[in-house]
Amino acid sequence: MRDLRRAIAFYRDTLGIPVMEMSDEEDFAYLNLRGAVLLLDKVAAKDPPELRRVGGPPGPCLATEDLEGSYMTLRKRGVRFVGLPREENWGVRAVPFYDMDGNLLLLVDRKPSG
Repeated sequence: MRDLRRAIAFYRDTLGIPVMEMSDEEDFAYLNLRGAVLLLDKVAAKDPPELRRVGGPPGPCLATEDLEGSYMTLRKRGVRFVGLPREENWGVRAVPFYDMDGNLLLLVDRKPSG
């Protein structure tokens, strides 16, 4: 993350994920994903290039019980999605979206398709 405060505001306020802990130096924070933890780590200019990369392919997936409802709610909050929710070849409906730094995430339906 380039700006941890902005990232926390996005993940906490826009996506609704509570913050568990934040470092005193404000260079990382842990968010509570109900059974899993998401680490937000601030990118530092002194970090090697491979650690400063922002906006790579989707890695983190956020699961929801109501994909269509979550998609509509998050769109209204200004989240930038890549297309519409669709059936993926691995058996779930999903839709990619960007966080405030351009990192690509995936919103997935917890219920298998079919």
